[in-house]
Amino acid sequence: SNFPTGSPVAETTGNLVYPDAITAAGNGLLLLAWIAIGASPEWRSLIMVGWMIVFIVAAFAVFAVTKRREPFFVYAGVGIAMLATATAIDFHGAGLTIAYTLESAIISLIVYGITRDRNIAKNLTLLIIGPCLLALGSMAADWQSSIPGDHFFVLFILSATLLLLGVFFMSLRQEGEEESIAPALFIGGSVYAYVLLWLSLHATSVIADGDTATMVSLVIYTIIGLISYAYGRMRDNKSVHYYGGTLLAFTIGHLLLIDVWHMAMSGRIVTFFIVGALVMGTAFMSKKKN
Repeated sequence: SNFPTGSPVAETTGNLVYPDAITAAGNGLLLLAWIAIGASPEWRSLIMVGWMIVFIVAAFAVFAVTKRREPFFVYAGVGIAMLATATAIDFHGAGLTIAYTLESAIISLIVYGITRDRNIAKNLTLLIIGPCLLALGSMAADWQSSIPGDHFFVLFILSATLLLLGVFFMSLRQEGEEESIAPALFIGGSVYAYVLLWLSLHATSVIADGDTATMVSLVIYTIIGLISYAYGRMRDNKSVHYYGGTLLAFTIGHLLLIDVWHMAMSGRIVTFFIVGALVMGTAFMSKKKN
């Protein structure tokens, strides 16, 4: 307060350095470390959840009074760290990934419901990057003999959560406004859905052999790509148009560069015929709609 208004020092102190926020973050991290080290194992998660509630309530109270985002992010961040640590204590493996997925989505939705600030809610969707990385372990699990139920639900819930979040944020988009988070969520959810479809078809006993599973997967990818491509062309939606074209290019490239070397001759003929017939339909979409 002793610096002249408008001076560089005053601007730095007022806009870039937040002693109270730094102190709150330090206290929260110190408290988290103390609970993790000093508390009894059977009480750790319960204590962390209790303090999580305290920090989350404090975050919303500070935001309601000051309307400043910086203290809100600090207090909410400490509360989220408490929740993540408590979840890691109580859950392991696939259950941990599912819990993190649901928590990440619920946190973003609750924050928007209270603050009505789309930017804060969008930023909090970055929390789902953690479950996305953990889900890579479910992809690498043993899918050879049967469908592993726990890993199946990891990919299914993650895919559904990403798609639903994409729908939610797309519904908040105003007319003429560019939306970046929703397309990213849609793409991420669809990728995990495609992986789940591929792994499930190759693992289930209903499919006679791997060639049939590969053919069914590629045909489904092609149909989805064509529908997206056609919808984007008709509605002049470049994002959907490019998405469909990219999916088609990936499907054809995967077929020509990878699958063709692993499939039997009969499987190659049938797959090339079906996919080729579907892709040839895009030739009729080359002209713009009148």
